[in-house]
Amino acid sequence: SVVASVVPQVVVSRQDIAAAVFFSLKHNIFNGVEVLSSKDSSVLKSWLLLLERNLDDISTSESIASLRRTFFEFENLDFTFWNRIVTRTYIYGFDSKISWTSTCAGLGHGYPCALWQLFHFLALHSGDSGLETLLTIRNFVDRFFRCDTCQQHFRDTSSCLLDKDMPCGIETSVFDARAASLWLWSAHNNITARISSDTHQIKPLYPSSSSCRACWDPE
Repeated sequence: SVVASVVPQVVVSRQDIAAAVFFSLKHNIFNGVEVLSSKDSSVLKSWLLLLERNLDDISTSESIASLRRTFFEFENLDFTFWNRIVTRTYIYGFDSKISWTSTCAGLGHGYPCALWQLFHFLALHSGDSGLETLLTIRNFVDRFFRCDTCQQHFRDTSSCLLDKDMPCGIETSVFDARAASLWLWSAHNNITARISSDTHQIKPLYPSSSSCRACWDPE
């Protein structure tokens, strides 16, 4: 039998995307430190630039661009000031108090569910910059996803992206949004399979056999 997936196979909600962005900005960036290290600052700038470019809404892009410019202007801003400028940011019309929809509510869902939706959305909207998008996501997880085991697993899974000649077996010249989306779904499925094995719960892979029979080997 099939039970609820970590990320239900539904149309991505803009509310969940906004909730994932705001949760990460409010709770995962500083993580108890007053000032970010130079490495964390660099990764954060790249992450904000990716959000600015790939979220498909002019007002959202302008709001994130304003946040990014303020971060550039005040290189050593502290946690209190950071929170203040985050609360002035709007994503798809939502403010920083927004939470995820019922799709990502419940045990085993929440932030990771919304974050996966955000990752897939960013990959799908990466144009010809699929590899750059995935590397930015990799660095974000490595620095700002607060789960040591999860970070290590994703680091291992995505290490092939660092290959200069054929990242994950894909020529760099054709590593576009489609290639990035397919690679991310494969990585997501591998992680889902590992979680299923660890928790002894059956979680479906994407796409489901009912939505794409040709995608599945009958065996």
